[in-house]
Amino acid sequence: MLNISPINFTKITNNFARANQPINQGLTRDVFVKSTNNVSFKGNEIKADKSDFQKWAEETDFVQTQLLDIITNKENEIGSGFIHTAFSIPGNDDYILRISTRSLEWTLCEENIGIAELNVVDGNDDINVGQEVATITIPDKDARPEEYSWKNTKIEVLRRQHGESIGVQPPETLVEGEWSTHTKPGVEPYEAPSRKEKYARTIRKVAELPVESYEKLIETFKKASETGYDFDYLNSNNLLVDTEEGAINLIDMEKGHDPVKPNYLNLLYALTNVAYYGTYTADWCKDPIPEDKREGAKQDTVTIINKFMSAMKNKGEKLNRNDVSFQAQIYLLNSLPMTYACGGDSGFWQKANEMGILEQ
Repeated sequence: MLNISPINFTKITNNFARANQPINQGLTRDVFVKSTNNVSFKGNEIKADKSDFQKWAEETDFVQTQLLDIITNKENEIGSGFIHTAFSIPGNDDYILRISTRSLEWTLCEENIGIAELNVVDGNDDINVGQEVATITIPDKDARPEEYSWKNTKIEVLRRQHGESIGVQPPETLVEGEWSTHTKPGVEPYEAPSRKEKYARTIRKVAELPVESYEKLIETFKKASETGYDFDYLNSNNLLVDTEEGAINLIDMEKGHDPVKPNYLNLLYALTNVAYYGTYTADWCKDPIPEDKREGAKQDTVTIINKFMSAMKNKGEKLNRNDVSFQAQIYLLNSLPMTYACGGDSGFWQKANEMGILEQ
């Protein structure tokens, strides 16, 4: 089951302490959380474009004959959170649907579906970051004119992406509310054994990928940034590792109007999920991780750091020492794995300079 939870980054958690101790301000963004090992989420290779979906929808009369059944059938639900609910499309593996969870509480009748409009969204077909390719607007015919803008239901059509989400989502996604310290009912704690197992398993998958996989990620990340897509580096779940294709895939990037300068250090921060390393290796947990597994997580993180830096060198990309986020500074550059990989903060920048991947 894939759960989609809303994120309110009103705090960033120090993973060397308990999960609900606030440290810093952050972003507000949806989080896509995968809880099984083989779920696909928005598209690995670019198999289809905007016109492909429009053509398919018109040929199948998708909006009028299938849409209502899909969004009212729990079997099609990929996951749901406070902000969005996502649905798979039976018979179409290239796209998913995303709708406001609140909208699902309103009555969506066949009469309203019958006047729904499909609109293709402008985008960049040269990349796949699970972006929106079309919207379906369902007018509420019974709404008063002043209600049209918020009573209309908007459904996003997104590219589908494949792989397993990396690591463990931030602890803020697990609690009941913005200022709550209580985990949501039925949700396992941040330090739960199952979360630790997923963290170790997924970073091992990333570490085992060849340098070429990292190079492809850097290429896509750069192109997405130049197109105006902004990456939520605070949540490692926004990266999917696809071992079948040997790929690391980006999802849930937010599109802006202007190009974004790619921050490769933040990408590395998310790729390692190093924010969880302190919780994984902590002694205060009920069932501490054995030393051999702690060593494995450390070595996997070291491998990821080294392969990422090699990929940057191979692609001719540079790190900017003056553009370091709070999280990357605290959790990545000052981490134990970074000490073993490069000698810590100063060693990292020295190695980057020697490799020719540091902006001068």
